[in-house]
Amino acid sequence: MALVDLPYLSVFTVRRGRRAWPVAYYRRDGVRTRLLGADGAPVDPADGPAVLAAWTAVHEAWGRADAAAANAAEARAVRAGSLADLIARYRRSAGFLHLRDSTRVDYEKQLRPLEAAYGHLLVIGMRRAHVLAIRDRYAWRDAPDPDRPGEVLKVTNARQANRMVTTLSILLTHAVDLGWRPDNPALRPKRLPWELDDYEPWTEAQWLQFQERADPEWQFYALLATLTDQRGQDLVRMKWTDYDGSHISVAQEKGRKTVKLRIEAHPALRAALDLRREAMAQRSPVPLTIMATAAGRPWSVGWFQKVAGRKIREAGLTGVVWHGLRATGASWATEGGASSRAVQMLLGHKTSRMSEHYSRGADQQRLAAAAVGAIAVPIRQGRG
Repeated sequence: MALVDLPYLSVFTVRRGRRAWPVAYYRRDGVRTRLLGADGAPVDPADGPAVLAAWTAVHEAWGRADAAAANAAEARAVRAGSLADLIARYRRSAGFLHLRDSTRVDYEKQLRPLEAAYGHLLVIGMRRAHVLAIRDRYAWRDAPDPDRPGEVLKVTNARQANRMVTTLSILLTHAVDLGWRPDNPALRPKRLPWELDDYEPWTEAQWLQFQERADPEWQFYALLATLTDQRGQDLVRMKWTDYDGSHISVAQEKGRKTVKLRIEAHPALRAALDLRREAMAQRSPVPLTIMATAAGRPWSVGWFQKVAGRKIREAGLTGVVWHGLRATGASWATEGGASSRAVQMLLGHKTSRMSEHYSRGADQQRLAAAAVGAIAVPIRQGRG
């Protein structure tokens, strides 16, 4: 059966030493797709019907992809003066482009949902009621019900709801700057209260279980996270040049600002770092970062967080997240007698609110014990 008239069909011979065999590909726009039969095996180019069937399947898939791309392009055609138009202009603005890459990634977590759900709204017509409605839409999220497998329950999502309001405020301030409207209806609306329940500190038993069951690499990562009290995005950026044998220099990126910290290495961490640096010196190439992938490259923030979650589950732990190790270190420091101010300096927080939250459990127990010891109970002595 002649197949010469099939567009995008590419048949050529592969040679490996003395062996040679023909192969068939669908080649289009620089992409080659091996033609496979119904059983998943490569088709024989000499088998005309099999090649035609495989070619048809791939060609139709390309047609569907082209149609989807055309529909997406049509959907992206934005209405002038709409929120989608404003978001597109904000992404091209100097204010957005001068943000750090990690900050822009965080902003996109709010920009994309706003663009998809509310991009059609005209900016000039947005009122405070619209802002509050958008906030309330994201105030809850579905989560698996631990008591009823297969069922979901509503849990608070106030942090994300507040972030949406903050992002809207940034966008509408940009609209004011562009002259699209005279005011910003998202400026200083009431935020939803939220707690850091997802970031509860690990218990001692949970921490020890992870150390017993995780591989040595992740045991070290947990030790580094706990004894420096730093976020995952700060941990993955720590370089060996940041460690001088006694202290670790940390540069926390917070929005457009950088908070520089100098943290004394805990004796247990110092010993682990020294052993690791000696081992790293034997690798080629020598990793630049203290935490590195098996290939010796720095972790990306997203990939590290994803693998960290998997390692926690593999260790048999539930109800805890990696960021909770930051709370664990703060809690243990407070139990050891550190003040809230000292914990605040370790965490790099601008105010004491967050550091007090992280250490509240240990602080409460210690201070409550002191209060109980200070109670003078007037006990009337009985007569002898």
